[in-house]
Amino acid sequence: MSRLLVIGCGGVASVAIRKCCQNSDVFTEIMIASRTKEKCDALKEKIESTTKTKIETAKVDADNAAEVAELIRAYKPDAVLNVALPYQDLTIMDACLEAGADYIDTANYEAEDTEDPTWRAIYRFFMTFGQSYLTHMKCLENVGMLSTAPVEFNGQEIVPIQFLKALLPDPASLGPRTVGKTNIGCIFTGVKDGKEKSIYIYNVCDHQECYKEVESQAISYTTGVPAMIGSMMVVTGQWKKPGVFNVEEFDPDPYMEALNKWGLPWKVCEDPELVKVWKANED
Repeated sequence: MSRLLVIGCGGVASVAIRKCCQNSDVFTEIMIASRTKEKCDALKEKIESTTKTKIETAKVDADNAAEVAELIRAYKPDAVLNVALPYQDLTIMDACLEAGADYIDTANYEAEDTEDPTWRAIYRFFMTFGQSYLTHMKCLENVGMLSTAPVEFNGQEIVPIQFLKALLPDPASLGPRTVGKTNIGCIFTGVKDGKEKSIYIYNVCDHQECYKEVESQAISYTTGVPAMIGSMMVVTGQWKKPGVFNVEEFDPDPYMEALNKWGLPWKVCEDPELVKVWKANED
């Protein structure tokens, strides 16, 4: 029914690809493209015997809009799903505009230079984290390990945050030993029947159950599943009109129904107790 080009082959991409392959009636063909084609080939080999979806792989530099556009023109997908790095969003979007392909991504654009003051002002605590996490991140920031600016070390130029990434475990390796659950939800406040009303819509996801299904922890699962569903909404025409849109601008009903079907069932609390979110001192 449709052909999807997936750019990226990390943890989130792996979940999205596996879920696409579970949904073979919609995604009859997919191509997995990444800078490291060997990762794409390894994932294809692991899952192709379990699906009717035809899987192809390709090497592509997502920083190179012309190269991405050339791949799009050659493969002719119905849509492109970007699950690469956030700072590559604009490059891939430019390629889609040039090649005439629909584009879906999972994140807001982030500047590669995270020290850019304009970007930092927009981005700050967009998300909330526990104090232990914040303390560790602040410590790493204070000693320069989160910097994207190259430094000289033993006669070689290194980027501190890339060096830190090399020292940390591959997120994909954490799946088998991650336990517990995630809780992701939103509190909506509005007026209904002339009265102000708040509801809480949320999902609880179990790390170990996710690993049993797609060999991933719940963090990647709760991003990868919506990526597949959003792509399905686009290629089936349920979310398709000219222009650029946030997910909130589309009809939510088919999307919410699909969440229940494809692994992220949600619940509604009609009378949530509102709490203030503590904001860490940024100074």
